[in-house]
Parts: sequence; C-alpha cells; structure tokens
Amino acid sequence: MQSTPWGPRPGHWQIVPWASFATPAGDTIVVEPDSDLKQVTIRVRHQGIVERRFNKNKKRSIGTPKQKQIRVGQFLISRIDARNGACGFVPEELDGAIVTSSFRAFDLDPSMIDPIYFDYLVGMPIFWQLCESISDGSTNRVCLDMDLFDSFVFPIPPMSEQNRVASVLQSVDNAIELTENVITKKEQLRDALLHELLTRGLPGHHTEWKEVPGLGTIPATWQVARLGEIAKVITGNTPPRVNDAYYGGKTPWVKPSNLSKHFVSESTEYLTEEGLSVARLVPSGSVLVSCIGTIGEVAIAKLPLCFNQQINALIPNEKISSPFLYWSILNRADYIRSIAPMTAVPILNKNEFSKIRMPVAPISEQREIALLLDGIDLAIEQALIMKVLCSDLCKSLRLELLSQSRNWK
Repeated sequence: MQSTPWGPRPGHWQIVPWASFATPAGDTIVVEPDSDLKQVTIRVRHQGIVERRFNKNKKRSIGTPKQKQIRVGQFLISRIDARNGACGFVPEELDGAIVTSSFRAFDLDPSMIDPIYFDYLVGMPIFWQLCESISDGSTNRVCLDMDLFDSFVFPIPPMSEQNRVASVLQSVDNAIELTENVITKKEQLRDALLHELLTRGLPGHHTEWKEVPGLGTIPATWQVARLGEIAKVITGNTPPRVNDAYYGGKTPWVKPSNLSKHFVSESTEYLTEEGLSVARLVPSGSVLVSCIGTIGEVAIAKLPLCFNQQINALIPNEKISSPFLYWSILNRADYIRSIAPMTAVPILNKNEFSKIRMPVAPISEQREIALLLDGIDLAIEQALIMKVLCSDLCKSLRLELLSQSRNWK
C-alpha cells in the first residue's frame, strides 16, 4: 500500500495530478441577452447535473454575456460547491448548454480514465473534503482554487481494474433502480385497487349498486356507517412530563411520526407501569389516525400501546375488521384532511372525526378485500427491504473497490 491524500491505496495504482489527465474544455461564446440556450446547475452531494430552473412568470435574461458552452461527456465541477459534492459528467440532454465562470469543464484522457469509474470516485465524500481543503474566499463565496486543483492528485488503478469496478458498481446501481421501479409499480397497483375495492367491492361479487351522497356508487349490499358506530374512538394524551417515573418503561407511547408504516409497534418513548395509570392504553388491532397537525397518517397497533393527543384510536366492534378499517381510512385520507379547519395547526376534533362515514362491506368480503391489499403491501415492504440491502451493499462496495486492489480472476 502507498500513502495518499485519499488514504492508503495499492502500490501498483498511479497517483497522478489532475492536470496530467484533464484538459480545460468548453468553447467561449458571447450569449445574446434573450438567448434560449439551456443553463445548468449541479446538485450537491453528487446528485447530478440538471437544467437550471427559471421562474415562468419572469422574463429570462443572460446577466453574463461571456460564457462557456459545454458538451456531453465533459466533466463539470462547481468552483463554489465542489466542497459539497457538486460535480459530474454532462448528460446528453445538456449538450450545448452554457455555464458561467463559476463552473469549470474538462475533457478527461480516455486512455487513462474510465468515466463511470471516475464518477463513482468523485462521488466519495473524501473527494469533497479534499476540495474543501483547497478552497478559500469569504464566507458566502468560498471557491475551489483551480491552480491548486491542477496539482491535486488522484488514485488511478489500471484501466482493466477501473472497468471492472465500474461494471460491478453499475450492476448494483441498476439493481437498486430496478427495485425502485418495482416499488413504484406496486404502489400504483395498490392505490388503484384500493379505490376500486373500497367502492366497487370484489370483482364479480356484485350486480346491483346504490348511490350514496358524498360517497358515490357502492354495492347495494354494503352498509354506510359513521366511524363512531363501528369503532370506539379514543383520543390520546400525554402523561405529565414533570414526573420522570412515567417514562422509560416498556409500553410504546406513539406519536404521529411513528405512523409511517402499516403496523406500529415501537416508538422513541416508552411508558412505565406508573405512566400507564395516567395514559390511554388501547389493544392490539386498534387503528391509530393522526388528527392534529399532519392529518390522516394511519397504522394498526401491533401490540397494546399508548399514544399522544394528536392521535385518535379506533377500537373496531364486530361490524368491521381492523385491516378493512385501516384500508378504509387510507382510501378516505384526502377527505379526512379536507374537513379539518384551515388553521395554523389543522385540528380534526374527536366529535367531527367520529361522524366520518365509511362504506362497510359484509365481514367476509372485508377480510378478502383486506387480504388482497395486505398482500400487495407486503410485497412493497419486501421490495423496500431489498432496496435498503442493495443500497448498503453499494456503499460498502464503493468504499472497498475505490480504495483497494481486488483479485478479479
């Protein structure tokens, strides 16, 4: 291994200055004030180069006539935000765009640099930190010193290693993208089925329909009930914080931020047995709905738990199942949000919440509908877990492959 500003690197890797493989690029042009040439911006944290957005209600104008015109495949770096990861390769859709002197464009020697490998390399936070070390200026205009950057050294493996590293990392990124597409499609399917099943029932089960004001068309055999008629509604509370003996136990005390998944079983705060004596405990299977602030967040309690005053809990009676009630609330979430008074902090009080009407299928059909929707939700959850695993794998592989040699045989 050899010592470099990037940390230890394999001895057979070249440690070469920027100027030895990068050539300043970009054609200097004079841009007309009303030019419609695309302008670019670089997102920080290596999130890509995109077209600069403009206010549609404001006439565009070019403030700096003398600019550089960049080409697809050139490496572009922001002098101001290089220390925040603002760099990357110009995408095809921005070929011919213009940039000011706040940006620098370069052509990289293709005999020395695999652009995919290099893009992963400059996406490492260590590169941003090194750019910070050669930046100077006033507080709001700290800029990369381009003279120092010319002699800034990069660890460059043999081209064959670069190609293989790029191939491995790109494969993992492709898997992440594929997983994200699967998640999106499954979410779209779930949302479409949610509305269809909660208003039309199971396919092939119904031939007669009825119109219900405010709810639309539903199967003729379905009933309509207010939440207070199909569930006991309980508003949560906060045990006095002056008493430390109430907190630090084993029973979750849930807040709206904990209602982000289908089921809720944990929180950032827990109550003791003493805390339970002044809190409101609901059983497993209760449906929790946020009704203050962020309205319409919903989850099913996976175990007995308590909750704060921003949440109303629904304890279903024999007329409705917990899973069907959960999906029914989700299906009417937009309506629930719409009836909350437009105040600084939206509040839907218990009385108004209890009056919300829901279509109620026969209990056997409720179970089948919930089973279908639960199955899609489980598939989405599994895909999300796979995405996290792939993302973690990609992070560890980047660190390993971009900093040490590997036997590729």
